[in-house]
Amino acid sequence: MKTLILAFICFSLVACSGDTPQTDNTNTDATAAANTDNPISEAENAPAIELSQKMVEASCGQCNFGLAGNSCDLAIRVDGKAYFVDGAKIDDHGDAHADHGFCNAIRQAKVDGKVENGRFLATNFELMPVEEAPADDHNHSHDDGHDHKH
Repeated sequence: MKTLILAFICFSLVACSGDTPQTDNTNTDATAAANTDNPISEAENAPAIELSQKMVEASCGQCNFGLAGNSCDLAIRVDGKAYFVDGAKIDDHGDAHADHGFCNAIRQAKVDGKVENGRFLATNFELMPVEEAPADDHNHSHDDGHDHKH
């Protein structure tokens, strides 16, 4: 009887090891594309989008565009979608924390490059000048009801 039980256990182990697929926890490109729980897979598999002399919004991806990260990194927003930028750095365009810096303002930029794998690969990044609000000229007579002190 012991021999029969031992034979059954050995047969069960051999049969199970042959029928059970090995689990591989590595995430290959094919499994990432098939994995619907992976939010990056859609961006990684999307075709590249070429941008030529395109006006875009530029700012800090974390501070102003809601992108995930632990530091301040340059990003653009085009057609309502934000992308981190490769090929230009946030500090290439002045102090990011100045009044009109990327962490405090969303600026306009003219860019060339392509969106690929969820990132913008810049071949040209031209930041547009800040448009200052026009000064109030306040040119009217002294008898207009305002208190004009000289």
